[in-house]
Amino acid sequence: WSGQFTGKDGVYSENHFFLFVNAQENALDEYLKKQWGYLKGYNAQNYLGKKINGIEITQSGLLAGAHNHGQKDTGRYLSTNGAYIPIDANGVSIEDNLKRFAGYDVSDITGILSGKRAYTLNELVDMPKEEFAKNQDEILHEFVMKRTLDSEELNQ
Repeated sequence: WSGQFTGKDGVYSENHFFLFVNAQENALDEYLKKQWGYLKGYNAQNYLGKKINGIEITQSGLLAGAHNHGQKDTGRYLSTNGAYIPIDANGVSIEDNLKRFAGYDVSDITGILSGKRAYTLNELVDMPKEEFAKNQDEILHEFVMKRTLDSEELNQ
């Protein structure tokens, strides 16, 4: 790596970075938020709670997949419904990462308060009444929370 430190979080050198745990945590948070933004470009949030090749897709699993395999290959895995399974340089498949890192609370990164998918208004309108009735509490909670978070982003 070549470049300069900007003084963000009090960091002016590599040594400062290693000394300040808060700066390291902030850097990781920013990196993961950026990764989640890239994953949203592949509609990853629409796969949350679904199973691909028997593996439940979770927020934390997707972030691990994107970290180790890149957001493009993670998006391709999702869009091919698991027909394409990338393997990293260490011989670890994305499915191994999806399973190993599933279920961690990363809502502060993704803005989604559970591992379940967030529904859009159009999805709710088109949803069969039986499915809505069966999952009404969860669906409404996720929809309301997504709308609240979207509104908060607009006000910042």
